Amino acid sequence: MRRKKPPIVTTEDRTLFRDAVADVRRLDFPAPENQRVPPAPIPHQRLQDEQRVMQESMAPFSLDEETLDTGDALSFRRAEVPPTVMRKLRRGQYAVQAELDLHGLTVVAAANALSTFLHACQARGLRTLRIIHGKGNGSAA
Repeated sequence: MRRKKPPIVTTEDRTLFRDAVADVRRLDFPAPENQRVPPAPIPHQRLQDEQRVMQESMAPFSLDEETLDTGDALSFRRAEVPPTVMRKLRRGQYAVQAELDLHGLTVVAAANALSTFLHACQARGLRTLRIIHGKGNGSAA
């Protein structure tokens, strides 16, 4: 596609334009007094998501068969926690501040005990916890 060439402006064109706008002067208008500032938007969806996450984190655990039978080690690291912290945890380089043994408990009893334990540790400001669990083979679901 070809570009159009700009029009050629002659000295006579410039003179005619200046003469035409010679009497023009700038008008200064005061700013409108009743100009409303719109309110900041309310992030309804984000607030609902945060509330849902809070409710789910405070609710008793819901363990299904798929979660119990993974056979793999499950771990999670928040983005603000450096990978070195996880490595040191696996190596046992942090002192355990509290411990919970879930051996012999049913799934429901273990979930309740874990929830109570985590809430109590959080209230006490404990950060390094050990949770001893089994595979559920000997419990009566």
